[in-house]
Amino acid sequence: MKKLVCILLSIVMLVSAFSVIGYAEEDDIITAKFLNCNVAGLPDFNALLGKGTKDVKKNEQELGAIFNASDIDVIAVQEDFNYHDYLFNEMTNYKYSTKTSGGVPGGDGLNVYSRNAVIYDEKRIEWDSSYGGIAEGDSLTPKGILYTVLDFGNGVTVDFYDLHADAFGGVGNSLSRASQYIQLLNIINEQSAGRPVIITGDFNTSIHLKGSGEDGVDEDMLYKMTKQYGFKDAWVEVCNNGDYDNFSEWYEKYPSNYWGVWDSVEKFYYRDGSDIKIDAETFEYMATVNSNGESISDHNGALCQFKFTKTEGFTADAREHTVVGEHKLQNIISVIKWAIKDIIFVLFDNFDELLSLAGISK
Repeated sequence: MKKLVCILLSIVMLVSAFSVIGYAEEDDIITAKFLNCNVAGLPDFNALLGKGTKDVKKNEQELGAIFNASDIDVIAVQEDFNYHDYLFNEMTNYKYSTKTSGGVPGGDGLNVYSRNAVIYDEKRIEWDSSYGGIAEGDSLTPKGILYTVLDFGNGVTVDFYDLHADAFGGVGNSLSRASQYIQLLNIINEQSAGRPVIITGDFNTSIHLKGSGEDGVDEDMLYKMTKQYGFKDAWVEVCNNGDYDNFSEWYEKYPSNYWGVWDSVEKFYYRDGSDIKIDAETFEYMATVNSNGESISDHNGALCQFKFTKTEGFTADAREHTVVGEHKLQNIISVIKWAIKDIIFVLFDNFDELLSLAGISK
C-alpha cells in the first residue's frame, strides 16, 4: 500500500510539475486584441441649428454597444469629445479607462478603454505646433498625444501612445504633421527608452505616400520611423509582407481610395523592449455601422492582435506606476483657455467681415 501511495504521489507530483512548466511557458506569452477608432464625437453644429440630421449622441451609444459586444481587449479612440458619456456608459465590459479631458474646445478627444489591462500613468501632451485656423480646425482644440502604461499582468507592461495628428493635405499641414511625429519620437526616447512601445491613433496620412515632395515630408517621417527608429507598421508587416517600399499590389486592387481599405490613416506602430518582444499577428480595417448600414465613426478603425513574449532574462518593469484620478478642475481651466483662444481666432480670421458689418472701412 505504501509503495502504491508513493507511486501515486510521484505521478501527482510529476503531473503538477508539467502543469507548472506549461503554465510558466504560457505565462511568458500574452496576446491581446487592439482597436483604434476615430469615433467622430464632435458636435454636429448644423444639426444643432436645425440644418442637419446627424445624431451624434445615438451614434456614440451604438458605437459603445458595438465595442462592448466585441472581444477586443484595448480600444484607443480619437474625437471622443462632448458625447463621451454616451459612449462610455455603453462599455460596461471595460473595467479600466482614461479620464476624459472634456469636450470641445478644451478636450483633446483622446481616450483608452481596457477590458482587463490596468491603465497607469495617464499623461496628455499637446502638439508644439499645428497648422490652420477656423476652416481646418486643427488649432481649435488641444490635439496631441495620450500616453499610458498598460499592465496585462504577469509582469507584462507596455508603453502605449494614442495620437491625433493634424488633418488636410496642404504643404503647411504636411510640415506640421512631420514636426508632430518628431515631437512624439523625442517623447518616446525620453520616457520609454528600452521599453516595449505601441503607437496608435489617427495619423491623417499614410506611409505609402512617401517621396511626394514638400507636401510629403510627413509620410517620409513615418518611413524614417521604420528605417531609423526601429518601429514596425502593423499593416505593412501583416498585410504587405513587411515590404515598406512596394505597394503596387494595393494600387491595382484599390486604385480609387486607400482610406479605411489599405495602409489607411488609422495605424499601429510597435517596437520591442529590452525584456518584451512584440509581434503583430493579425490586422484588418473594421467598419462600424448602425442598423441602417450607415458608418457611425469617422472612418474604418484598425484592428490588430499583438503577441507579447518575455525575452530570456526577463526583468519586470521597475518603474513606479499610478492610476490617474479625475481632473475636472483641469478640464474647466482648459475649456476657458481654449474658448478664449478660439474667440481670438474667430475675430482675426474674420476681421474684415466684422469691420464691414460694423460699417467701418479699412
